[in-house]
Amino acid sequence: MCKGVFYLKLNQDCLRDLMLELEDKLFINTHIYTDEFRTLEIFNKYSDEDVYYSLKQLIKMGLIDGATKNQAATVQPYYIDVYDIEPKGHEFLNNVRDENVWKETKKRISKFASVSIPVLQQVSKAVIQKMAGLS
Repeated sequence: MCKGVFYLKLNQDCLRDLMLELEDKLFINTHIYTDEFRTLEIFNKYSDEDVYYSLKQLIKMGLIDGATKNQAATVQPYYIDVYDIEPKGHEFLNNVRDENVWKETKKRISKFASVSIPVLQQVSKAVIQKMAGLS
């Protein structure tokens, strides 16, 4: 990666793992602020760029309620505040939480260069329905 250049590629595993960790760390009427966010375990598994970009996309997609502020040409926000997981975020988590469902979902989408988050959710939902004998 070139210094100062950040690629805007969404890491679906990072996105899922970040949602799972936020679900575990957030409580009613609490926030995760900048310093606490930077201590999350997800940073041991993924690059800063993947984590911060996933966070920004989760906020923009309405899966979590939060805010970030960046300085120009930096990926690491100087301000982070995560308030809550939105209903759409809980729906996403319920569709991708199970490791077997996630593995099968990734297997099914692996034939494509990329898929959107709504398609990822639809595929995981179809996997769950098939595993439950509903389709």
